[in-house]
Amino acid sequence: MEKKRLKFNPVDAVIVLVIAIAIGVVGIKFFSGEGSAEAMVQYRISFFCEDVPTYAAELIKEGDSVTDDDKKEELGVVERVSLGPSKTYATTADGEMKLAPKEDANSVEVVALVQAKEFQHGIAVGSARYGVGHSLTLRVGKTKIFGRVSGLEKISE
Repeated sequence: MEKKRLKFNPVDAVIVLVIAIAIGVVGIKFFSGEGSAEAMVQYRISFFCEDVPTYAAELIKEGDSVTDDDKKEELGVVERVSLGPSKTYATTADGEMKLAPKEDANSVEVVALVQAKEFQHGIAVGSARYGVGHSLTLRVGKTKIFGRVSGLEKISE
């Protein structure tokens, strides 16, 4: 009687390894709560943009979508927007930095409602993480502006 030997080659080992890694990743995602809807919390996130051309600032409206253009992450919708004088600085002849607002520009504060997960240093939306002071390029409605996260407020659990 002949004994059959199992043939196990390197390709089989790679396939088994890939399957084991995939099962591990799915298990971690499932059991860590990363994909669960109950981990999401509603936040009010504020963005401050020091120097936005007036023609662009005036296009931003309540209800516009807000997207992190750097990370391609949908953040939420504009709850309110407020315009002020631009916050541009210039060096004087004495070497001092002085506020020198531009007439054709505005500072813009955009407040948006987002669904996010809380983490130790701020919030996470999708794979992107945000904390106060974080700088980014935003798409708000039809505009593209550069600003910083100026506030995070938890609205609901």
